Amino acid sequence: MPFIQSVLGFDVFDGTEVIPEFVADVGMKKGEKVDFAIVNDDEIAILIECKKVGESLSLENAAQLFRYFTVTTARIAILTNGNEYRFYTDLDAPNKMDSQPFLELRMDDLDSSLFPEIEKLRKSNFDLESVLSAAEEL
Repeated sequence: MPFIQSVLGFDVFDGTEVIPEFVADVGMKKGEKVDFAIVNDDEIAILIECKKVGESLSLENAAQLFRYFTVTTARIAILTNGNEYRFYTDLDAPNKMDSQPFLELRMDDLDSSLFPEIEKLRKSNFDLESVLSAAEEL
């Protein structure tokens, strides 16, 4: 929540901006929930799946995000364990989350060269086309 509020600039206490435990039913699987969905311009823009602090992030624990990504309007997905943040989009195939993140951020080893890329995801600057263009370059 601090990342969503302080870094991305979305109000975690406003249910129209940040939806905790967002239901993203997939086919026959009902009640599937992503930890947070961020709304921008009245559409789901970012999905965030949180794992335990210290848990390694892998494609296996990103499996939920893959499923959620296809049933929402989100074009950005974030997998995090609170220290490591992996940012995904759908450059390889429309509405299908890429298997490789376009950006990785570590809180214990911040790389300030990534700040301008993160800034594009802030509520005040949110520019999906700019993010997608940068993702292709990254």
